[in-house]
Amino acid sequence: MIWALLLGCGSTEAAAPRGEVAFEAQGVELIDEGTPIAQAASVRLTDDGQGVAAAPRVQLADPSGPPLTIEAPRSTWSLREGSARFEGGVDLRRAEAHLRCEALDLRFGPGMVFQSATASGGVTLRQPGRLVRAQRATLYAPEGRIELVGEPILEEGGNSLTGARITLWLDAERVDCEACRLVLDARSLPQ
Repeated sequence: MIWALLLGCGSTEAAAPRGEVAFEAQGVELIDEGTPIAQAASVRLTDDGQGVAAAPRVQLADPSGPPLTIEAPRSTWSLREGSARFEGGVDLRRAEAHLRCEALDLRFGPGMVFQSATASGGVTLRQPGRLVRAQRATLYAPEGRIELVGEPILEEGGNSLTGARITLWLDAERVDCEACRLVLDARSLPQ
């Protein structure tokens, strides 16, 4: 119940929630079995499932892999729709993958289980030895897959891969590309 309350407590600071205020708190932290999973500077929940969360930080458990941590200046949540939007410069981390963007839209399945995230606006993804840039990236959590569109480019060790769509398989260390162009650094070629 507390998890559902906190996840229902978000909206942008600029948009006032509709309905009567049902819950309001400052310095909110949600702890599950001794592990902090969500924090916010302030939270306000209305009786219609909308609300305000300032400076949210959420860490979502993913049974198929490492947890996902999201930080942003503000967020909007809807329990009815099973969705959340983070805005104002978003920082997302999963294992050694680090994604930055202007906005991030999340989708949840039954029981508020995280399903997917779509990043937009100046998307950059860093992994050890790898840099990826695109206009939009969608992470499908159950598969550990990221699809990049909007002039995606993957740079690794002086080599670069561009295409119409690049798909990264995070846990399998695999890349798929459509309409590809590969540029290999001379050091990558056999002598």
